[in-house]
Amino acid sequence: MTTIEKLQKLLEAERSRVICLEQIAFLSPTKEINRLFSSMRNDASVACEALHSMILDRGGYTTTEVSELAEKIMELDSMDAILDYLIRDEKDVIRQIEEIPPEELKQQEMEYVKSLWHQHTRAVENCGRLLRGGR
Repeated sequence: MTTIEKLQKLLEAERSRVICLEQIAFLSPTKEINRLFSSMRNDASVACEALHSMILDRGGYTTTEVSELAEKIMELDSMDAILDYLIRDEKDVIRQIEEIPPEELKQQEMEYVKSLWHQHTRAVENCGRLLRGGR
């Protein structure tokens, strides 16, 4: 898989997160959960813009594809199930990020991808805290 293809897969995941998190933020039972999902959605939106630019700067093109996250999340029947699924999805995105060899990225891209890794790691921690009852 080329670097552009790897970035495109990340873009698909982030695009799906924007759609999904917008919906579940609205359905959140508490203000804390709403703020978490809204913050995660905002991070995903910024990531979409950055990844889109990175792909275009490399001479690639972006698609309108999304991952299956939004569809799967909306099938779940409880906030705990949603949080659990989000944690698994976030960990998958972290794995995708880690699979991009640093030498394939320009310095500025590497810095952004590293910050994206930290965002997803924080999301796993925050969703885990809520799932463990830290609401």
